[in-house]
Amino acid sequence: MPSILSIPTEIIIAIAGSCDTAGVNNFSQTCRVLHFTLTPQLYKVIDLSSHNAEIECVPWRFTESPPGYIFPPDFMRRRYNEFDREIFQRQGLLERTFAANHSYGEHVRTLRWTILDTNEMDWGQNLESNSEIEDAEAKGAKVPVYTPEDEPIWIVFRSLTNVTDVDIHWHRRWREVTLPGPLFPAMRSLRLGGCMTQKFVSCILEPQTTSGSQQSLLERVELNNLFEWGKINLPLPHEDHLGDIIHFARDNADDTTEYYRNHLMIGVLDPLIGRLGNLRSLGIGTFGDDDRPRVPILQSYIHDGLVYASLARVLNSIRPTLEEFKFDQGINRIEESYIESDGWITRESYQRRDHRQMDCLFLDHILPVLLEAPWPRMKSLHIRGVGCAPSIKYPGMEKISFAVPTSEKQRLKTLLGGEQDMVDFVFEEEQGKDWECLDMMGTGIPGFR
Repeated sequence: MPSILSIPTEIIIAIAGSCDTAGVNNFSQTCRVLHFTLTPQLYKVIDLSSHNAEIECVPWRFTESPPGYIFPPDFMRRRYNEFDREIFQRQGLLERTFAANHSYGEHVRTLRWTILDTNEMDWGQNLESNSEIEDAEAKGAKVPVYTPEDEPIWIVFRSLTNVTDVDIHWHRRWREVTLPGPLFPAMRSLRLGGCMTQKFVSCILEPQTTSGSQQSLLERVELNNLFEWGKINLPLPHEDHLGDIIHFARDNADDTTEYYRNHLMIGVLDPLIGRLGNLRSLGIGTFGDDDRPRVPILQSYIHDGLVYASLARVLNSIRPTLEEFKFDQGINRIEESYIESDGWITRESYQRRDHRQMDCLFLDHILPVLLEAPWPRMKSLHIRGVGCAPSIKYPGMEKISFAVPTSEKQRLKTLLGGEQDMVDFVFEEEQGKDWECLDMMGTGIPGFR
């Protein structure tokens, strides 16, 4: 097959030119059969993602990364690179192909996609320089702005009626321009990451909550540090087009308008509780606040408590079927170590509870569910980042305080299904990877922080 595919078009034309009518017909039929045979294989897997690539990325604040200060590709606060630009270009080509051939989507079984825009412009940003803008306005002309639409992406996504494995990471600096409607009715595996809106996530999960079957099809779910765009304390209009939202916010905002920071998304899987009878694998990776809870309680502690409580409810609901659970929490050690080494910040002495905020939330919500009853089908349990890892030193802290004692870990291991020696059990204080804090990403509405 590689030899056939490598034949230049000119040679194929030359071969056809030397054939009689019957030969040309046979040659044409052969190519047609190859087309119908290869098209399903060609589009079976669509991987147009940069967040899964093995590349090193430069943080926003630098043009070149200092030694040891390199971000992974699933971090949002990084610069686009050549690989991102290539992926974005290839996405555009695929969007045009699917716009002309909707039936190709029926062949896709795996989708890995990074929502990005490498044009280095915000939606609605002026395309001209300040002097050109002034000249255009003086002549009464409209100033051109950058307003790409999401519909080409949604055309691709809506056509994927048979896709079973979905991995989407939102890396773009603004939220969706329009909503796509219900997506991926045959989905069995879902991985989400980056910064999204609740409405967009609902479009992905809606077919799982409204299908005729009592149970969702989902067998595997992974939430990879899923944040939600910040909010404005304005009653935004029901219109779902980003342009309408921007105009409304501009007309109604004033100097006292409050902007709320980004937070971990609350209750992502709550609509599916009671319908996850097929779920076998659950993975949670999340940034955690490494401060100590204080009095008065910080708003972030209350918010993150709701996130952990929601995860605990979901975890408890899938006890009978769960075979694999992975939980990893932590901080961005890359940035923390760089900031502290440069002396940019100093930490005050910690008081109140001995453990970090994220550890307290795990102890209050997740651990009680894990220890409440046996896990009859559990084959693999990996928990990382629960406890104070000694990789970063905190002023005012004389010793490392482990959140979960060894006796509790051993007790948990006895609750796992099957022979204890056969269960893949990992419980480590050190986090498995670095997790990015996205609380300053903004509202995702251009012109509003």
